Amino acid sequence: MCHAPMRNCQPQSYDQRTKEVRDKPPANLSLKQRLVLKVFGKVYLRHEKRQGWKHALPIYLTKCPIHGYFEDYPHGWEGYFQCPQCWKIIRVEG
Repeated sequence: MCHAPMRNCQPQSYDQRTKEVRDKPPANLSLKQRLVLKVFGKVYLRHEKRQGWKHALPIYLTKCPIHGYFEDYPHGWEGYFQCPQCWKIIRVEG
């Protein structure tokens, strides 16, 4: 979910793991994954364990309406996703 004001956002997308900007979903997604992404707005990619985490968490590809596609894990009890570009803007303006 993207919470940043539109005036400061430029359309682009971001892969949190590789720090890569994406305007389109990755080409290596299967047809089934592309359909799930289109219908549900998110698609499971893998489990990943990062430094400081106790367990591996599921990583999803989802789309910010402003910035495009990015990879993230579900946050909080609701399992929402945070666009890293929007989060960066919110921290600076907040």
